Amino acid sequence: MLSLVIILIGIQSVLVFYQKHKVQAFADRLNSEFLNVYEKSIESDVNKFKGFISFIENDPNIRQAWLRKDRKSLLKHSLPIYDKLRLKHNITHFYFHDLDKTNFLRVHAVEKSGGKIDHLTLGSASFTQKTSAGIELGTLGQFALRVVVPWRINGELAGYIELGEEID
Repeated sequence: MLSLVIILIGIQSVLVFYQKHKVQAFADRLNSEFLNVYEKSIESDVNKFKGFISFIENDPNIRQAWLRKDRKSLLKHSLPIYDKLRLKHNITHFYFHDLDKTNFLRVHAVEKSGGKIDHLTLGSASFTQKTSAGIELGTLGQFALRVVVPWRINGELAGYIELGEEID
């Protein structure tokens, strides 16, 4: 009788171990799939933002306003674009930055325009002179996906355009 109890306890232990192993394997696979979907979603959004920025940087009215450093005209031509991007694509941040990483215009919050910007994405775009993207914690404690593109006009670096989307 004792040997039967020992055998049953052994079988139960093996089954518990096997079940724990299966649950862990399932959780690992689920986590891996989630990360893959998440990374693809971020990559898709970054590419979408790059397309929007390409459209913005090539708008002749926006270029002229920037070259004249005419904030009022830049806002006039950028605000309708921002409104459409906000409504259709959840864009919550739209910036124009000077070469020294000073904000020239926050289209999404005009009253907060100005000041040095220390976002990692802007720093990276400034350092590498290439598009930079990433998820950063903002000053109000909210995460945002940011894409910053060095803006060239007539072959010369003129500033930086940044779009972002707050992440819930």
